[in-house]
Amino acid sequence: EVSWITEEIRRNPAAPHALTRYAERFGMRPEALSRLFHRQTGENFAGYLRRKRIELACRLLLETDMPISEMAQACGYLDAKTFREAFHRVVGHAPRDYRKNHLQPFIRLI
Repeated sequence: EVSWITEEIRRNPAAPHALTRYAERFGMRPEALSRLFHRQTGENFAGYLRRKRIELACRLLLETDMPISEMAQACGYLDAKTFREAFHRVVGHAPRDYRKNHLQPFIRLI
């Protein structure tokens, strides 16, 4: 059962999650844990982690005005370039375009 891993990732997607560390913690070979993870989630570990981090990024893009460089670190990426590439791979758009095209302008009613 890999629900303990998915729960760890769900609680804090930005943390430094590593399949090898989880395997070590539970006395398994990383390859065996990787196969088990894929069987139980339908995704490989790296893809699942990337998707959860990008889901966090989408929320931050829509709910904050945090700069992309800060957002990269807040979502567990070491630099903005890697973050932008991962975001584009998952979402199909650059983070800036996602924010621009999915946000309704704030209109103050007078």
